[in-house]
Amino acid sequence: MNDKTVDPAFTKTVLQRAIHDLRAPLRHVLMHCEIFAEETAAIELNPEAEKAIEDIQLAVQRSQSVLAGLTKLVQHCWDEPTREATDIRMLIAGVWQSLEDVSPPDAKLSFSGEWPSLWIDEQQIGSVFTELFGNSIRYRDEKQTLDIKVACSQKLPSAVTISLSDNGLGVNPKYANQLTAPFGVLPQSDVKVGPGVGLALAQRIIERHGGSLAILAARGHGLAIEVNLPTGPAG
Repeated sequence: MNDKTVDPAFTKTVLQRAIHDLRAPLRHVLMHCEIFAEETAAIELNPEAEKAIEDIQLAVQRSQSVLAGLTKLVQHCWDEPTREATDIRMLIAGVWQSLEDVSPPDAKLSFSGEWPSLWIDEQQIGSVFTELFGNSIRYRDEKQTLDIKVACSQKLPSAVTISLSDNGLGVNPKYANQLTAPFGVLPQSDVKVGPGVGLALAQRIIERHGGSLAILAARGHGLAIEVNLPTGPAG
């Protein structure tokens, strides 16, 4: 019987090569669109031509987003967690501090609850909260100050629940499950989400730690995400 198991190392190599070979052509297409727009700035193009240029630019940007998602997959998808005792509150605070250049200057972050040390892969869990904070920043409500609350509770001796909530745009609850679909785009016009693999990869990382990730959504009332992680080293 032939062994049909996919070799992770081979898959990663193929993806890395594909990402590398596609990035340059996409950059060139976008660059030529920008040059064309500059050269024709003084010319009144017909609506069809303007729409065609806009469609090309949007298609390239979407493709670049897909490549960015594939890059994240290559970096984290097949790696088993290397666990060590970690101050999870300090880790999350450090992630937020690392996003200082892209977050609004008046954004607020607050912590509550008791925070035990957890046996986790610091780099992988750090990437999860980088994604969660990044979403809060990208989909914030521009009419108010971004306010993110992170709480920790322990309902069971073997696990903790870390809740992250914001006051951003939120999404329609019926689309909440689609947020963790790789390269998914929500079918609504007021909140443009996707394409990407950020939340899908975050969910996979948490599951490989023996935990779970749940999304609680409400349009116009922000987004709440619950991350459950085991407290012990075995996961």
